[in-house]
Amino acid sequence: MKLRVLVGTALILNVVLNLFVFNFLLPAHDIPYAPDAGYAKIENFGEDKVGGCILRKEPVVFVEGAYSVDIIWESTCSEHHSLRIWKGNSPPVTDTHSLSRHPINPRHIAHDAYLGGLERGVTYTYQIETLPPLSVARSQKYCFSLPFDGVDESVEVALVSDSQSGVIVFRELLTSIMASPMVPSLLLHGGDVVQTGSNLEEWQTYWFSPLKLLSLAENEDTIRQIPILVTPGNHDAIYGEHYGAEVKWEAMSVGGARYVSLESWKDSEFQWRWFKKEVASAAWKKASFRILLVHIPPYIEYWKKTAWRNGEHSWGDFIRDKYLPLAAENGLDIIVGGHSHLYQRGQRDGVMYA
Repeated sequence: MKLRVLVGTALILNVVLNLFVFNFLLPAHDIPYAPDAGYAKIENFGEDKVGGCILRKEPVVFVEGAYSVDIIWESTCSEHHSLRIWKGNSPPVTDTHSLSRHPINPRHIAHDAYLGGLERGVTYTYQIETLPPLSVARSQKYCFSLPFDGVDESVEVALVSDSQSGVIVFRELLTSIMASPMVPSLLLHGGDVVQTGSNLEEWQTYWFSPLKLLSLAENEDTIRQIPILVTPGNHDAIYGEHYGAEVKWEAMSVGGARYVSLESWKDSEFQWRWFKKEVASAAWKKASFRILLVHIPPYIEYWKKTAWRNGEHSWGDFIRDKYLPLAAENGLDIIVGGHSHLYQRGQRDGVMYA
């Protein structure tokens, strides 16, 4: 099996792990805030149709395990939505039970739809619609599929980290990735998707607006989206739980490789117990590659005096001293970290660090 990865950070796309990737350099820029930018008046989701209920953030598909996703969007009203879902060519069904709302303020209402028990490689199409007492209005159609997990499957995966306020570069990276001859089946983000997790403008401008680039026209009325697996970063607290960057640990097999994403800036007994079961699992043992994804790497570069003196130097200790040895004993191949805004790679005791 060939493992092919497109790798990027907010500053650079480069060669990693001696695998096939892009290789070019982009400048780092910032972009002014765009308060409430990126409104999506899609089809009938206009103020004249649904009483001012607009899609402020278009839906994004976030991976929530090997066979589950969370579809997250935001509207400007508190009315309930439903989801029309098609599996392959089957007739649509309407789902309201798996949907939840999270009012952040009266004009920022986050919605999420948890879909479990999905089949890998199968296309699912969905459409958001409003419910009475509003007049029924439907959004653009979207579709996605979770990548195959067979060892003989060729699957492309893109990796980006620490995009934060470098939104111009982030948009350029996503545009380049989607223009590649190998459009990825999955985007991995290494965390710190925003600079200030409590700033709603950043979640719009730095995160959801750029993610609209991670799509392709499936046909004349449907947009295909690339699912995203986020490894949460320390800057993503506060609103990250509503916008796809919540604290979590996940594992999924893609094309024969086993990807394990950990919460790396604070430990918990729940994560540790889960991780011990993961490295003992059949999915981990039979994988052709075993890849650990963390935001805080096991070794952190000194880069800011105040942060270092306030304890940043020890943030990665539990990953280095606790999780990494157990993973290495059980055949870990690669550990990929973010946080430090530089590019390095090296090998130690049979494990590749990047």
